[in-house]
Amino acid sequence: MDLKIRKLLRATSKKTKKARELHPLKNIDDLKEVIPDRVKILAMRLRKWFLFSVVIGLFTGSIVALLDSSIHSASGLLAPILNMPIGAFLLPVVGLTLAGISISFFTKKGDLHGTEEVLQAYHKKGGVLKLVPAIGKIVGSFFTIALGGSAGLEGPSIYIGGVVSNVVHKVAKFFKLKPSDIKAMLLAGAAAGIAAIFKAPLTGIVFGLEFLYKDDLAKEAFIPSLVASTTSYITFVSIMGVKPLFYTQRIYNISYPDLIVAGLLGIIIGLAARTFIVALRRTEDLFEKLPLNMIAKMAIGGAFCGLAGLISVLWFGEPLALGIGYEHISRVISEVLSIEVLVGLVLLKSFATIATLAPGGLGGIFIPMILIGGSLGAIIGKFVPFDRGHMYPVIGMASFLAAGYKTPLAAVIFVAETTGSPGFIIPGLIAAGISFTVSGRLSVSRNQRWSRMTKIETLLKTNVEDIMIKKVIAAPANITISAFVNKYLMKYRHKSLPVIEDKKLIGMITLNDINDVPMSQWANIRLREIVVAKEDVRVAYTNQSLSDVLNVMNADDVDRLPVVSRKEKSKLVGIISSQDIVRSEELSKYWTVSEN
Repeated sequence: MDLKIRKLLRATSKKTKKARELHPLKNIDDLKEVIPDRVKILAMRLRKWFLFSVVIGLFTGSIVALLDSSIHSASGLLAPILNMPIGAFLLPVVGLTLAGISISFFTKKGDLHGTEEVLQAYHKKGGVLKLVPAIGKIVGSFFTIALGGSAGLEGPSIYIGGVVSNVVHKVAKFFKLKPSDIKAMLLAGAAAGIAAIFKAPLTGIVFGLEFLYKDDLAKEAFIPSLVASTTSYITFVSIMGVKPLFYTQRIYNISYPDLIVAGLLGIIIGLAARTFIVALRRTEDLFEKLPLNMIAKMAIGGAFCGLAGLISVLWFGEPLALGIGYEHISRVISEVLSIEVLVGLVLLKSFATIATLAPGGLGGIFIPMILIGGSLGAIIGKFVPFDRGHMYPVIGMASFLAAGYKTPLAAVIFVAETTGSPGFIIPGLIAAGISFTVSGRLSVSRNQRWSRMTKIETLLKTNVEDIMIKKVIAAPANITISAFVNKYLMKYRHKSLPVIEDKKLIGMITLNDINDVPMSQWANIRLREIVVAKEDVRVAYTNQSLSDVLNVMNADDVDRLPVVSRKEKSKLVGIISSQDIVRSEELSKYWTVSEN
């Protein structure tokens, strides 16, 4: 932030310190309500979040269980067809085409969905998701995944949780939720979706805090994510059972050579993940430039995905590249597969996943990355001179996910929870941390941010209209200086006031302007004469950022500016001062400012 702005904030905060002690800080909008005690706020949050988060968890767990059961049932019925070359090619084409039709029918803009739409809703739309497009996108995810598209169920599960949270906050309007509450509920829904589909409540909690930023955590969502994830997990396993997604041999006697290999594995997989992300991004850009509608793009993506399925059936006798891939992950971490099969898995699964998701296929990328990383780890393990069972595929899963999604903690916890192998946590953390670093800032998500803005940075991006004082005290232009001093300056004690004539702003009158006029002339000179003689009045616009306003204040050495709209520049709609901005900085300790 500009050094001059920092100095101005420090200077004005000193001026208002005594005023804040005498008059407690009040609400930004009407400055009438005193900030409640922090203990009361915490108690209120606990009561509120327990109710909302339980409801979010119950509905998310139930709907995700229904989607999971439906997709697995359909996949089971279609498995014999997928194992045939012609079926492996045609089913993904049909699936993605139907998904494109579903998207096009329910929404005009279907290029954003799943985790990406939740991220955009949090960062740019105040945590709000629309219900009607969600129907088409959830149906589209069914067609994409059930008919062989290479994608995971976590994408639609996170999206379902986000939509459920939006329905809950709309029903609970009488609670008068703040914008920060709505965004926290969105994260609780996302965490609930992950906890349910992976049967991993701790993963859900950590992922909900971690996936928004590449280098930060959304700590304010911890309580709602904790309650929603636990409730969603209990609901899901009550319907679907508690059996872990994968299982592997438990190894607890980790040695120093294991940690060295884990570090090397992290470097290799970090580079591989970076290559995968670049390929995905470039393919997305290529599809974006195609002068075709959504349905045609999805059909083309389905054809390329089907090509990967056809090759895998002809090469290995089964469609390794298609579908969710749970069974293939279990094989990678529990069987001894040949290098040929593992290399085929890495190449074909990467190709099929990019072909499915780049044109807009509805599904998650979490599980495909797990399979790719596990296969890479197994390949590296082939060249290690000492046998460590299936440790390397497991930490390969964690490191590829950490590098690709920038969620190292969630990646390691996911592996521990879903495989029942907590003994792999230490080497997994080492590999995940190194791969996260090697892969740089690249992420499979375009809507992830590197880190949250600081409170002051967020505040300075706020528009003037959000904190300006709307009830403006203005002086009429036809009164004398004597009348102005007695009726306005002495009464309101402002250093400057706007001057109006015929309900139009004509300028600002300041103490310096008054001091420049001999007192003997105060009874004869009217404000109009002083204001008209000055240069054009400096104003702030309703849609102007506070950063710009502070720069104007600093350049002109003023601490108050009249606010007008850009359409009607003579109509006074508010007033803003440096003290108002300082008050907003103080209030941001209690209310989170939107990151729009």
